[in-house]
Amino acid sequence: MKTRTRPDKGIFICFTGMDGSGKTTQCQKIINYLSEKNYKCRYTRCRWDPILFGLTRRITKVIIGLRAGKIQDGGSLQYKHLKKTKKHIFRHTFVRLIYLYVGMIELLFESFFKVNRPLKSNKYVVCDRHMFDFMIDMSVSFNYSKQQVIKLSQHFIFSLFVKPDHQFLIDIPGEVGYTRKQDGTSLEYLEERRNIYLTLAQHRKMHIIDGTRPIEEIAHQVRQIVGI
Repeated sequence: MKTRTRPDKGIFICFTGMDGSGKTTQCQKIINYLSEKNYKCRYTRCRWDPILFGLTRRITKVIIGLRAGKIQDGGSLQYKHLKKTKKHIFRHTFVRLIYLYVGMIELLFESFFKVNRPLKSNKYVVCDRHMFDFMIDMSVSFNYSKQQVIKLSQHFIFSLFVKPDHQFLIDIPGEVGYTRKQDGTSLEYLEERRNIYLTLAQHRKMHIIDGTRPIEEIAHQVRQIVGI
């Protein structure tokens, strides 16, 4: 996928991965390290928070929760209701397209203020989630195959986003994420997302980091890759 020419001089570092992988921890680690070295740096979090569809999504979640009843078996009951509801909502192509394009445009504007502008005044911008996590969210919602995930990542709108200089996927098994989260998130949900993350990471040639290793070891590996 072609990306636009970088108009800025900052270095864009991005961390992606499923819940509980340790992205935020590693973001803070590298920000602290850069600050100690007196580099001008900025931490930001850039995950799509629906504006146009925000209220609709919240109402849908409430309905799903009421229909699913009490969460059982690590949230698997609620997860099955969620998948069933999404499959029903996104069964029509035009509904998927509207949701996808609105999401991409909203995230593009969010990225401009959280990534593009800070890159003009900071040596480093460290981002927790970005357009890659949006691709994962859409792929799960639409029940995409691996081939469809790759095709989505090649969409021309994503070429308008600033491409990270260093892109890291913090990878952990679904069982590890399930143990770390303990918030009712189902194991099935985490395992499904992990498979898509790995597909996208391999296609986009991200740095895949073993998130089960000690925090300091991961931080050291990240610094070596970035060259700081």
